[in-house]
Formats: sequence, C-alpha cells, structure tokens
Amino acid sequence: MQTTNKCLDLRWLDFLKDNTCSEIIERYNNLTMLDNLEEEKRKCKIFPFNPNEIEKLPEALYEANQVFYEFDLSENIECYFGRYDENDHFNTWHIDSNIISEQRKLSFSILLNDDFQGGEFETIEYGKLEKKKGRLLVFPSFYPHKVNPVKNKTRYAIFGFVLGPAWR
Repeated sequence: MQTTNKCLDLRWLDFLKDNTCSEIIERYNNLTMLDNLEEEKRKCKIFPFNPNEIEKLPEALYEANQVFYEFDLSENIECYFGRYDENDHFNTWHIDSNIISEQRKLSFSILLNDDFQGGEFETIEYGKLEKKKGRLLVFPSFYPHKVNPVKNKTRYAIFGFVLGPAWR
C-alpha cells in the first residue's frame, strides 16, 4: 500500500465538462433532500446519487485505486449529490471511514460549480484546494479533510465512497 501523501496527486482537472455539471445541478437541485446532521460540525443537504449516471466514474475510481493504493475494494459505491447553501459546511476535521459490513476505503469528490465564496475543500497536508468545476479528487477514506463554510451563493458537489472488506 502506498503512503497517503499521494492521495491528492490524482486530479482529473476536466473530468466533467461544464454542461454536464450544470445538467446535474439542474436535475437534483430542486429534489427534496435529506438534511445532513444540522449541527455545529456539519450542515448540508444531500440526496442519493447513482454513480453510473456519470460516464466512466466507477472506472476512474477503480483506476485511481489501482495506480495509487491497491486497496481491496468491492463493486459497491456509495454516492451523493450535496448542496451546501450559505453558511453550510463540514467544518471539522474528519475521516470518512466507517464500521459497517463493508468499510469505506476510497473517498471522492467532484465539484459541480466554482462560482461561490468560501466552501473550500481543505486537507491537513495540502491546505485549501483550488476550486475547479468538474475536478475529480480521489483519496483514502482515512485521510483527514473538511469543507469550510460557504460564504456566498451555493456549493454543489457529487461525493462518495468506494467500499471494500474490513481492513486487515
């Protein structure tokens, strides 16, 4: 297994084209979303999202794993459309690992817009990442990260996790 300092080296700057990002926002923005734990550390709205709606997303995730991590993964991908309105955030350092029948092993995020203020994706090692609409980030689920509060407008993203058997 490779070290976590490689976790953000794999960036497809133009994984999704602008029109695809806009179409996803238009399709999902007005759905009744689930409030995602409105508390001090996390506030956003989410809706389940089928990762197969994005052409080649599953393939890209498994390719990232093969190139960088070689984690033991299943074919299960947990995926969400997320909307962060003004003041929404996941403003505490966290990891995405969980303890269920299958473990979250890889995390990913695709920013669907970049016309908002605040709302930066931040990691301990790399700091705040440049906002780039359509960018796919893939990283180990045990890597600490957060989303800063949105200051103006709305932040939209697709995010999720590739699952696998429990760590050995």
